[in-house]
Amino acid sequence: MRPRSYLFVPGHRADRFDKALASGADAVVLDLEDAVAPQDKAAARDAVARYLAAAGDAQRRRLVLRINDERTPWFDDDLALLIAARAPAVMLPKAETVATLARLRSACPGIGVLALIESARGVLHAEALAAADGVQRLVFGTLDFALDLDLVDDPAAGPVGLDAAASRLAWPRAPPVCRRWWLA
Repeated sequence: MRPRSYLFVPGHRADRFDKALASGADAVVLDLEDAVAPQDKAAARDAVARYLAAAGDAQRRRLVLRINDERTPWFDDDLALLIAARAPAVMLPKAETVATLARLRSACPGIGVLALIESARGVLHAEALAAADGVQRLVFGTLDFALDLDLVDDPAAGPVGLDAAASRLAWPRAPPVCRRWWLA
C-alpha cells in the first residue's frame, strides 16, 4: 500500500525521528532542505546518515529523504548520502526535468522518487516527470509554486490560483499526488 500521510521532520532534529515514526504517519520525511538552515546542512546530513545506518528494515521502509535541489551547493553531498545509506526513497524538490530524475536514478538504481513539483516549469513537464523511471508519486509544493508565480495569498483560502496546476498534476494516468503537511 502506498503511503497516504507524510510527516516531515527537520534532518538536524534526530531526537524527533523515532517520535515521528511512532506518530502513525504512513511515511516520515527526513528533511535536509527547507527545514534546515544552511549552516546546519552538514550536521543534518550526518544525523540522517547515522539514523539510516541504525534503522531496521521496517523503519527504513517508512522513511523518505528530502534532499536539496540540484541547483544548490548541497545537492552533490545529499546524493552521496543517498548512495552510501542506500535510502529507500527520496523526495526531489524543484523537480522540473527528466534529466535530473535520470541522474538521480543512475546514481541510486532502485530508489523510489517522489517528484516535488514547485514551479510552473515543473507543472508544464508533469506528464514526463510522472512517467519517468522510478517516480512513485508527484507531490505538489503549493507554497513554492505560489512564490514562483507571484500568486496572491488569501489568508482565508491560501494562495489563489492553485487549482489549474493541481488538476494538471492529478490527471488519471499520473501517480497519486499528495500535498505536503508539516507538524507544528
